[in-house]
Amino acid sequence: MSAILLASALAPTAARAERRLTIMLEGLPSRLVLPFAEGTNRILTARVKGGSAAQVWLARKADDKGRVALDAVDTNRFQVNLADPDIYELLLAKKGKRKFRIFARAAGGKAYSSVAVLYSLREASAWDYRLWVVGKSGKQRVSRYHGSAWFAPDEVRALECKVSRGEGEAAVSAAAGAQKFAFSRDGAAFKLKITAPLRRAWAASGTLKVRFGPAGEPLRTVIMRAIPGALDLAGGKGKVTVNQRRSADLPGSGGYLRIYIGDISAGQVRVEVSEGHSGAVVVKPTHLQQGGRLRVKLGKRSYTLTLASLVNLLVGTDYAVFEVTPGWTKAAKKPGPAPKKP
Repeated sequence: MSAILLASALAPTAARAERRLTIMLEGLPSRLVLPFAEGTNRILTARVKGGSAAQVWLARKADDKGRVALDAVDTNRFQVNLADPDIYELLLAKKGKRKFRIFARAAGGKAYSSVAVLYSLREASAWDYRLWVVGKSGKQRVSRYHGSAWFAPDEVRALECKVSRGEGEAAVSAAAGAQKFAFSRDGAAFKLKITAPLRRAWAASGTLKVRFGPAGEPLRTVIMRAIPGALDLAGGKGKVTVNQRRSADLPGSGGYLRIYIGDISAGQVRVEVSEGHSGAVVVKPTHLQQGGRLRVKLGKRSYTLTLASLVNLLVGTDYAVFEVTPGWTKAAKKPGPAPKKP
C-alpha cells in the first residue's frame, strides 16, 4: 500500500517574498525496509506545489553533503528509485534516527522539506569496511556514500582499506575503466599505491571503483569520482540549454558542476554555478543579460560562461542558452556618452 504525504516547509511562517513550496510524496510503502532485494524497483515521486524548484534531493538534512538528486519527470514532478544502492549506502552510513526527507530549493535559494520518512535496515552482513584516502594533506576517511566521493587524482597518493570479515577470505580490488589494480596485504590492512598509470586511468575513465568482500565475490563497491582537471569541451567549446528555475550540467564537467537559473524576466536572469554533489557555490548568484559573462574556475584553469540567448515563450517554458569557452574573456564595456563640445 502506498501513502501520499504532504510536506512542511523548513522556513518559518513569517511573510516573505517568495512563495512557500510544499512537497507531496507518492509511492511510499507503509513500511520501508532497506535494502530491497536485487532486481526490485520502488519509485518514489515528489510533486512540488506552490512554485518551481531549482533542485530536489534526498538527504537526512538539507545541508548534508551526502545526498541523492531526484530526476525531473516534468516541470514539478521528480522521481528516485528507493532500491538504488546509492540510497542504501547513504542511509547505512548515517547514525542516529532512521529517517530522511525530500528537499526542494526554490529559485531564491531557500530550501523546503517534506515530512520525515521513516525506514529500517535489514540485518547487516558480517562484511564491513573502512576506506581511507592518503593525500598530500593527510588521511581522509571515505564516506560509505560513494555518490558524494569526489577526489582530484593528482592529489591522492594511496588508498588504505580495513575489512571486517564475514565467512571466507577477504579480498579488495580496484578498477578504472577496463584496467584492474590489486591491493597489497599489510597485516590487517589492504593498501594500494596510486601510481602514474593508475592515476591516468582514473582521470580518463572518470571513476575508480573499489570492491571488497569475500574473494571472488565482492559484496560492496565504493565509487570514487575524479574531479576533472579541465572541462572536456568537444571542438573547444560547449553549449547547454537550461529551463528557467531549473539546472543542468556545466558542459565538459561530467556532472561535477551545474548551472542554476531563476526566472527569466525583464531581459535578465539570475545565474549560479555550484558543485553538483554538494551544492557548494562556485560562482555566486549573478543577474545576467544576454551576452553577459561569468568567470568559472576549475583547478588552475579559467573558463568563460556566456549567456548566449534568453528565450521568452508565450506558451511553454522559457529557457536560456549558455556557451562555455576556455580562458576568461570579460564582456566589452558599452561606450559612454560622447563628451560635450566646449
